[in-house]
Amino acid sequence: MTDAKDKQWLAERHHMRATGGKMAYLLIEEDIQDLARSDDYREGPEVRMDELKPFSVPVWMLGTNRSETPTTDFPVNTRRKPPVHRHSKHEPGPSSSSDSEGQRDRRQLQQELMTLMMSGDKGISAFPESDNLFKWVGTIDGAQGTVYEGLRYRLSLEFPAGYPYQAPRVKFLTSCFHPNVDPQGFICLDILKDKWSALYDVRCILLSLQSLLGEPNNESPLNTTAAELWENQEAFKAHLHSTFQG
Repeated sequence: MTDAKDKQWLAERHHMRATGGKMAYLLIEEDIQDLARSDDYREGPEVRMDELKPFSVPVWMLGTNRSETPTTDFPVNTRRKPPVHRHSKHEPGPSSSSDSEGQRDRRQLQQELMTLMMSGDKGISAFPESDNLFKWVGTIDGAQGTVYEGLRYRLSLEFPAGYPYQAPRVKFLTSCFHPNVDPQGFICLDILKDKWSALYDVRCILLSLQSLLGEPNNESPLNTTAAELWENQEAFKAHLHSTFQG
């Protein structure tokens, strides 16, 4: 049967989220099949996995708090009561579910803040703005060896209620002359749009933006002037540094 520490690791790494619940089902199915083959259940009725579907994803696989109570919701046939039913609890009402989702979102962001602070990555930082955990202000420094070296940019990060299933809204607060940044600070970066994944976090976003500064995608520019000038790095750097307002 799946070890509790393995399940916690999977939850913390968000593998379950990335598979839309499939990872959770595989873990539960493995436990049930192991139990069905055990001596304790040898004389019990046949366990049919199709009678256990569908199920709601357990809370312990969505959160990162080890103190959360495991919750599953199997539509078990009342004529057959396999031992797995011992884990079942009533599904919380709509208001309780909404509250727990909000708390989970906060815990997610609190964990990401701690991860970012402990990462030791140079040239990136982000913190909540005042007491609003869903709105952060971040900074990225231009990487060494690029035309952006020595420049620091401020960004805003706003997290929707569906985070991390939905991408945050990120934009430059500091004016940034770059092929993939428009004059209003909006960014053309695939992981903030159609390539977003619940596996990404704030640290990943900041590192990606730092990398984007030195490696723009000139095939889909938001600033055509910057894209055209990029080929001449000396001229680009001269214009960049002369117009920079940190």
